[in-house]
Amino acid sequence: MRKNDDDRCRRGEGTEEVGGAIIASTITTLVIFLPIIFIRGVTGMLFKEFAYVVVISLACSLFVALTMVPMLSSRLLKRPVREADA
Repeated sequence: MRKNDDDRCRRGEGTEEVGGAIIASTITTLVIFLPIIFIRGVTGMLFKEFAYVVVISLACSLFVALTMVPMLSSRLLKRPVREADA
């Protein structure tokens, strides 16, 4: 197995391990802010934009956490060289 294939495999395994926890925590927070969008009256006018911003930023954060972070960590972080590998 080549080094790139090994890194891809590790990246996928790491994402699978923490993906459920990341998705669950994001959905938990979204459930709190999503109903604010449907509030009417003065309170709705005050907090609607805030709720939109929070929901969109959480969705973007989820996307980055599940895609960009594993890819960048596999490319930027180097494995320590063991004595047996040298």
